[in-house]
Amino acid sequence: MSTLPFPTADRSSTLTGETADPFRLPRSHEEWVALYQYRLDAYYGETYTQTLIKDLQLFRALDDNGKVIAITRRLFRDVTFVVDVATSALALDQLTLTPTDGASQADADLARAIWKRSQPERFAEGWARTLTACGDFALEPVRFRRNKGPGTIGFGTRIVGHDPRTLYMEYDDATGTELERVIITHQVLGEALVDNKGQVQEDGELVITQRTLTASNITVTVQDDGHDARVDPIASGNHKLDAVPLVHLACIPFTESEHSLWVGLGLDRPLAEIDSLMSQISAIGDRFGNPKLVVIGAKVGDDSKISRFGRILNIHGAAPEVLAAVKVSYLEPGLQATAQLAERIDKMLAQVRDTLPEFLFSGSAAGMSGEALELLSTRYVAKYTSIRARAYGGIERALGMAVAIEREIPYDPGANPITVTGPELLPAKIAAMIESLIKAKDAGLINEVDAIAHSQRLGLASDDLTAEAYVDAMKEDAPEVLPMPEVLPMPDDGEEQA
Repeated sequence: MSTLPFPTADRSSTLTGETADPFRLPRSHEEWVALYQYRLDAYYGETYTQTLIKDLQLFRALDDNGKVIAITRRLFRDVTFVVDVATSALALDQLTLTPTDGASQADADLARAIWKRSQPERFAEGWARTLTACGDFALEPVRFRRNKGPGTIGFGTRIVGHDPRTLYMEYDDATGTELERVIITHQVLGEALVDNKGQVQEDGELVITQRTLTASNITVTVQDDGHDARVDPIASGNHKLDAVPLVHLACIPFTESEHSLWVGLGLDRPLAEIDSLMSQISAIGDRFGNPKLVVIGAKVGDDSKISRFGRILNIHGAAPEVLAAVKVSYLEPGLQATAQLAERIDKMLAQVRDTLPEFLFSGSAAGMSGEALELLSTRYVAKYTSIRARAYGGIERALGMAVAIEREIPYDPGANPITVTGPELLPAKIAAMIESLIKAKDAGLINEVDAIAHSQRLGLASDDLTAEAYVDAMKEDAPEVLPMPEVLPMPDDGEEQA
């Protein structure tokens, strides 16, 4: 969280009711930021916090002194798997950009140049991963200063992504559909002192940069340690778009305009229970491998070393009947219960994975019937067709804004110069797809441009050119076809042959 205060206005503040459920819908901006952090922690496999373990009543083992000796750990990577499949489904680093009908070729070429300048091969996959894990993301067309030559300074616009933890967004009160103000807060460390061995000797000072975007202006403030925030006059000013220069990407929209849901909705609670059960099995196994020593009928001092393996306990000075009652043994848990726990875990995992179409690509789908696989495939395509439409439409708007910034003209939401498409959602058999394209073209169902466009989406043809330009280049590169030489008729057997 930033040290700068966030605005307190929040559309969710009108909700009422208190509950201890940690997975309830957040009711404030700070709670949403905490939820985003939890989502990323779950993706990276971070352990459950003590507070979360208590709220969800997950497994904890305590010793005689109340000290925690075993807790629930995150042992299954279902969250990581679902997010990785979703990231692959979006394929933001494999997009095809084609000119929109009616758009000028110059604007389309500029949009493609801006997208290439934005380095999607480096950043786009991370954008998709954060969007699908958290549910929200944002794209901003930013004008950067760059040197064009000695003594000259030019500007270049590219698309940058913003983590939802750094965002505060306000939509209009009337409809909740139009962005009115966005505040982006970043905390970074300045230059650090590094020795000749590459070790950091002194961290740089904390610098807080805050960008406030409205439909008319961009205001950038910078705050160093021990100093008041100051406005950066070069990065601030009128952007001439007549629209907030930011696109909010919503993974799965819900009741609030500012926040959305992640791709694995409903996975948290059952997976926490499964991790709790698996941690119990792990604790039983640990106790079986390291059993607790039990002494009955004898008093053992705290400084005794009888817990050492192999030590023989001798008890002197007691009556024979007392000595006969003394028992020393190891308390070993039975492993029979672990089989029942494992069976319950298998059933819960199967139920959870049957409801998430992402597990179409896991081993758990291998034993499904053909009809079940078809249903799961249909749900997968339906789910990610919608998510793709929102993400690709957001990229189209961001590129349209970037072109308007370069042209220094107002942004027209209905005149985006580029249409964004991605590869097929389900892996296709390339040979069969090529055969289908050839048959469709020969039958006159599609033309050469359609065939090239489809080949570009499959990754068979380069997307450096539009489909139309690709066809023209193919015609130019085609070898000249010479006319066939005239074939003279064969002479009769009786005629003289020259």
